[in-house]
Amino acid sequence: MLGNNGTVSTVSLNAATGQSFSAQLSMNASNPSILDVTVTGNCQGMARTIRAGFNIAPYEHPIFKYGLATKGPIQFPNNPTTTTVTSNWEADIYTESSSSMVAVQVGGNTNFDGDISIGNPSAVVDFAGSVQIGGDTGQAAIDNHVSIGVEPVEFPAADTSRFIPYATGPEVDSTTMDLTKGLTLTNATIPAGTDPVFDGTVIIEGVLLIEQPNVVTFNRNVELRGIMVGENGVYSASDNRIDVAGNFASLPLPSDSQFDALRHEEGSSIIVPDFQVSFTGNYSAIEGVVAAGTLHFSGNASAVVKGSLISFSDEPTVVDGNVSLTFDRANSVKIPAGFDTKRILAYSPSTYSMVY
Repeated sequence: MLGNNGTVSTVSLNAATGQSFSAQLSMNASNPSILDVTVTGNCQGMARTIRAGFNIAPYEHPIFKYGLATKGPIQFPNNPTTTTVTSNWEADIYTESSSSMVAVQVGGNTNFDGDISIGNPSAVVDFAGSVQIGGDTGQAAIDNHVSIGVEPVEFPAADTSRFIPYATGPEVDSTTMDLTKGLTLTNATIPAGTDPVFDGTVIIEGVLLIEQPNVVTFNRNVELRGIMVGENGVYSASDNRIDVAGNFASLPLPSDSQFDALRHEEGSSIIVPDFQVSFTGNYSAIEGVVAAGTLHFSGNASAVVKGSLISFSDEPTVVDGNVSLTFDRANSVKIPAGFDTKRILAYSPSTYSMVY
């Protein structure tokens, strides 16, 4: 929405020569994805007015160019492996690590397909075992594939409120639901402060909305056929937690027509920026972006990841166990659902005209 009806009042550039300009911005009447701009310039009593159009498009946040992106340092206590399906860039790693001098620490052998980029110019990497990155080994792997002091990458705020209208199903209530048995939750909500413990297998269809504060525990297997979202910005991540102790798999939405509207919300699986998230069992498939306050993976997992893994916290991201992650992101959604929060303007030269 344009403030002040899109009017830019006269701005003086040089009072001595009378140089100034004013402008009018308005949405194109026939195409709402075009912003029309009319600018009038004045100088020594002369005036000229031009008009041009700008295409409005969503902004592709650079953070989604990485397979794993964290604000805090990354710790791999054992022998991590990251591979790709198509190209090495799919498994690229970025860490800001502004509060830690050791940006990436690996306790065992390192086998990464992607490059490592570190924002903190004073940071170092610590590899205890043999190193293989991008096909190179030893010091050559570090020299050729680890970049320290790169331009910082913005961690975009997620808008999880957009998913609230989809949560039209039941509220999770341990007084009316038997959480010890297998459950299918369809477009469900976990109300604030209920801290549910699911002791049976859980299938999530559509949206699962988790209000704050909450500690949600899944002690058995979880099959996510949709999007798990956490309420925005009420409490800090220290008050909110999601623990998955069994096997986890993120899969496409069911084919039922009731999920057709949600199919437009593509590219995201878990968006809980104010929650600590831990996977202590195995995880076999991650369908889209996982964005959390903190991330902790353990177990000897072998997973196919079709979106970026993002941690918003300065606390370490820990990938424990002998984890093998295969990144399949060549055809991933460029602007994942929940992160369509900015717009860019692209000048369209064909729309330029001199009004008078």
